[in-house]
Amino acid sequence: MKRKLQIMHDLFEIVQYYEPYTKIAIQENKLSYFDNLKALCHWHDDIEIIYILKGKMNFYVNGKNILIHEHDGLIINSKQMHYGYSEQGLDCEFICILIHPIIFNYNNDFFNHFLPFPLILFFIFFLIVS
Repeated sequence: MKRKLQIMHDLFEIVQYYEPYTKIAIQENKLSYFDNLKALCHWHDDIEIIYILKGKMNFYVNGKNILIHEHDGLIINSKQMHYGYSEQGLDCEFICILIHPIIFNYNNDFFNHFLPFPLILFFIFFLIVS
């Protein structure tokens, strides 16, 4: 299954959320879903959490190259230019969690209707460490 990021001319990624009011996207991915085992260079308003399930992945973040291994994670702050790729040409399985910063505003619809703040933080922590 090939993945195509929706990238604007300024390299801004249009993130597809599950529901407009949640502003959270969680995907299980493989580098092989992207052409040449490389995502397009992009940025977005969301905080991005990457967790490697199998293999390893190189990450470019604002001019720095980072290698993350199996069972390691990486948090990319909002509005940072980045992309993942394989320098060795090997596939990698990973989880990508995108969280829009507005989610941390306790007065938004998501918190008021669905989750108390401590529960969402526990959920995010559980996803990262499990």
